[in-house]
Amino acid sequence: MQESYITSILDEMHHSLMYGHLDKVKNIYLECLRKDISFSMVDDMMVQYLNGYTILQYAFGSSNKELITFLIDESGIDINKKCMHGMSILHYIGGYGLKYSIPNIEYLLKNKKININTCNPQGLLAIETASFYNMKDYVQLLICYGSEYNIEKCIIRASYCHNNSLIEWFDKRRYWKRIKFQCESGFCLWSTDNHIYWTPEYKKMVFTLLCSVNHKYFLFEKELLYKIFEYIGWY
Repeated sequence: MQESYITSILDEMHHSLMYGHLDKVKNIYLECLRKDISFSMVDDMMVQYLNGYTILQYAFGSSNKELITFLIDESGIDINKKCMHGMSILHYIGGYGLKYSIPNIEYLLKNKKININTCNPQGLLAIETASFYNMKDYVQLLICYGSEYNIEKCIIRASYCHNNSLIEWFDKRRYWKRIKFQCESGFCLWSTDNHIYWTPEYKKMVFTLLCSVNHKYFLFEKELLYKIFEYIGWY
């Protein structure tokens, strides 16, 4: 009975996910609750229908934040579920080189249940897959949210597709600690604990702003302040 109902709604579910129709997906979800059918069961059967991909993976293609938020927070599906090809949602995002909405990706990474360090069947982390497809913004997010990373491995993956700009980016950050990546991405607030990891340019900007806010050195031009700061040993 349950399987026959799920089979009857596969077409509608497929169409709703493809075009980001949140209301229709919610209606199916509520009907499943009334019939005592878990949405995880729907996800299992949809995998067969969606070329082997999960509901969440397919929904990311719509870029509908409300739909993605609902699936992550309310639907009860396993956000770490791998598709028939062995890819987690994080590998799916990076594995196709698709420029998904960064806010949607960040929302997913903020979820405490997400397993950021799971590997695909080839033994690759999502960050290594993203390096292959030249997804620098995604790479930065993964590092900031706690992904394990090996710069050498990422450079090797990037080199397969001659992603020279990403290789150069990695090379400049070869010995960085995670917190420095987080500072660079605006992931951290400025503090006395992490100030050493911020770039000189950012430090100058912060001090110029502080001087302006506190009405100090108001007779100096910003460019002159920058010149003065260049002679301060802290930089």
